[in-house]
This record gives sequence, structure tokens and C-alpha cells, in this order.
Amino acid sequence: EFDESHNAAERLAVAGVESARDQWHGFARSRFTLDGVECQLVAPHQAATGRPWVWRARFFGHQPALDLSLLDRGFHVAYCDVADLYGSPAAVERWDRFYRLLIREVGLSQRPVLEGMSRGALPVLFWAARNPEKVAAIYLDNPVANTLSWPGGMNGKRSDADWNRLLAIYDTQDADQLPQPTDPDVLRPIAAGQVPLALVLGMADEVTPPEENGLALARRYKSLDGRVEKWIKPEAGHHPHGLHPPAPLRRLLLRAAGYAINPATRATPSSEHRGGAGWGDHWHAAFAHLKSEVAKNPDSRVVLLGDSITQGLTGHQDRVASPVGRRAIDRQLGTYHALSLGLSGDRTEHVLWRLRHGQLSGLTPEHIVLMIGVNNINNRHTGPETAEGTVAIVAWLRKHQPQAMLHLLGCFPAGHEADDPRRAEIEQLHEAVESLADGDRVRYHDLRGRFLNPDGSLNENMRSDAVHISPTGQAAWMEAIASAIGGE
Repeated sequence: EFDESHNAAERLAVAGVESARDQWHGFARSRFTLDGVECQLVAPHQAATGRPWVWRARFFGHQPALDLSLLDRGFHVAYCDVADLYGSPAAVERWDRFYRLLIREVGLSQRPVLEGMSRGALPVLFWAARNPEKVAAIYLDNPVANTLSWPGGMNGKRSDADWNRLLAIYDTQDADQLPQPTDPDVLRPIAAGQVPLALVLGMADEVTPPEENGLALARRYKSLDGRVEKWIKPEAGHHPHGLHPPAPLRRLLLRAAGYAINPATRATPSSEHRGGAGWGDHWHAAFAHLKSEVAKNPDSRVVLLGDSITQGLTGHQDRVASPVGRRAIDRQLGTYHALSLGLSGDRTEHVLWRLRHGQLSGLTPEHIVLMIGVNNINNRHTGPETAEGTVAIVAWLRKHQPQAMLHLLGCFPAGHEADDPRRAEIEQLHEAVESLADGDRVRYHDLRGRFLNPDGSLNENMRSDAVHISPTGQAAWMEAIASAIGGE
């Protein structure tokens, strides 16, 4: 929904603020000064209801993909220059005045998204520490989280001019007296305010090395029970900034500001149309086939839900395990007449739709094995988003199949090496899925170690596409499930 009557430039004029008006990437921009300080405000073509905004701390216009995508969705983009103030009290006070102007006179939302690239993290974090209730979310990109690293040069890049200005602005010559963004007194109020922190980190960054900056910040924030989501760029340095494409980051920020629904939790049928999945031309026909298989096998004591990895246990046509069969599922789960209900390409939202449309009608299994999520992550859903989809599936199963023991697997590894960005998302998925285990009817099994070498690379249980599992992997998986079920 949009607020078509809102006009930021006119609101500034009514407030007595003179501005120069031009265009920025096709959007109306107002450039003005506040107490002699350069400021900018870019308006969307139509403001979203509530008039949300993203507040850039430094380097306005650099790597604008995220800002442009938020403008398209009704956000304003704002900037108030705090260069060479390094998040000092002077910077915080300047931002306080700018915030009051945009809230009281322009009528923007009281809780903006704060965005800081590199040294822009300093004003973002120090202002947020003073005003956590005024922040919807924080996005930092290769942040300066330790000024001894930059501009101090301790393992990072040295900048003599910036270092001297930094010491002067804080009126000290003792580096140990400099406040740091990772100080608990800085992060504790932000974490207590439940402000999500989004980090985009280049692991080859030599300007602000992540171990001393972004990763250290993430660890400290998480230790304070703050919510952190990271996007790791294994080979990237300090530049280029930004996440490309920005969709996963944008979704997080939209949701934090109250303007989006997690796609992983929105029950929807798949739009898959392909012959290579083994089930004909389109997904709906494949789903109809699964329902017919369910109707023919009401005595199945074990049901496996998932995607192509689960489908691969049986193939599409013959979905039920047989005690005299030769497949891994037959050898381990044949006596349970286990039913494989995986569909190639499925994500959490597709499984949720299938459940709501009769996938398990007529079944009362003793055990349900859920392994889903890799297609979400391959389609750039985040680990936490995917986990929320899993939560929705589990809630449905607990309500509609209360007799069943649920076995949650998260998903298996993806990517050939340990530093593949998907591994970090999968780790966050597993952390959330593990928390669903209740010690009674919901159990969690982390089987990833069966598919990895000690160095984190994939072993022979994974196929060369680094997503699907091999016949030996199927055997390892089924042995683990049979052990879990038989050991009860």
C-alpha cells in the first residue's frame, strides 16, 4: 500500500528548508544543508504507507543497487554528512538534528534502516547505541568495527591523516581510550532492542580485515543475544561493496521494517515445468501422482518429505519401500513400507502447500522425516528465512499428525568447499532447526558430517553437482534414519 499524497520536497519547503531539486537514478532528490551540513533526501515515486526510509551513513550513491530496490518499494533514501567525525558525539548530535527534521517535518517513519559501508559503520553503531528504539535494522558492509585496525593500521590499512583526525576528535593520544563499536556498552542496548544486524563481508578484505572487524562484531553481538545475519563473499576484498543481487538482504530489511512476508513461509505451489525431474511436464501432475501413491499406501509407517534428494531415494514412479527391494530405502526401511514424498525443486513453501492440500490425507505414520531447504538457499533465501519455513511445516505437522515422531534434518551440505557462501546459510538453518527439538515428539539429527571430509570439502557421498547425494550417500542417510527409528 502506498501514501500517494506524501511529498517530501514540499514538506521540507513548508518547514522553511531551502533545497535544490534534481533527479537521482530517476527519483526526485532534494539537496539541502542543515546547520551548514550537506544533506540529501531521495523520494520514491510513491511512498509506502508509514513512509519508511533507509539512512546512508557515508559514500552516498556508491553501489546503489540496494537503495534503488528499496526506492522501488516505497522507501526514501536519506543522507547527512558526518565525514571525518568517526561516530563521535559530534556526529551523533548532528544525526539527532537530522532525524528530528525528517520525523517531525517530513513525516518519515520513526524507525529507519541504518546503512553503513566501511567507516560508515562508526556513526551507525554509535547513534544506534544511543537510540535503539529508533532503529528498524542495521546493514553494515565491510565495516570498520575496530579503529585500531583502520585507520590505526594494526593488521589493517593505515591512514595517518584519518588516525590523527580520529585522535583529535576524541581528544586523546591514548589509543586504548578510543571507544570501539564492539564494546559491550555500545552493542548491548542495540541487541536488547532486538535490532537485526545484517553484515556483508569480503573475506579477502585487507583494509578492514573481517576477523578483527565484521566477524568480531558478529560474535560480540550474538553473545549479547543479538540477531545477526551474514553474507560472506569468500574471494572479495574491501571493494566492491554490496550484495549482488541484493534480494536476500532487501527481504531482511523489508521484514524488519514491517513491509514484507518471508517467501519461505508463504504456502504456494511450485511453478516447475520440466521433463528432467522424472515426473513429466509440470509440478501439479507430479503432486497428483504423489497423492495417488499416498492413497494406495495408507499403512506406511514412515513418511519422508522433501525435495529431489528425497525423491532420489525411489525415483518418481515407485515411491514405496519394499522389504525385498534393492534400494537403500528398501534395505533399511522396507519393513516400515516407507513412503518417499519428495518432489524435485521443492522449497519449504511448496512442501507447506502440499501439506495444506492433502499430501498426507489418509496417512497416520509413526515417523515423519523432513529434509528440506537446500533449494531455498540455492534460490537466495537466507538460512533464517528457510528456517522459518521449516518452523511453519513443523507447526502444521504437529497439529495434523500429532501421533508421528518428527525427525528434522535441516538439509545436507551444498558447495564443494567449506567457504562456499551457502554453507553459512545452511549453518544458520541448522541452528534454528535444532532449537525445534522438544525431547519428546520432535527430534533433530545433524547428518552433515557423513557427507564431508575433515577439511569441510565434500566426500564420495555427494554427487559432483555439490547438491545431490550419491548412492553411497543414500545408504549412509537411510542407515542413520533406520538407527534413529529402530533405537526408540
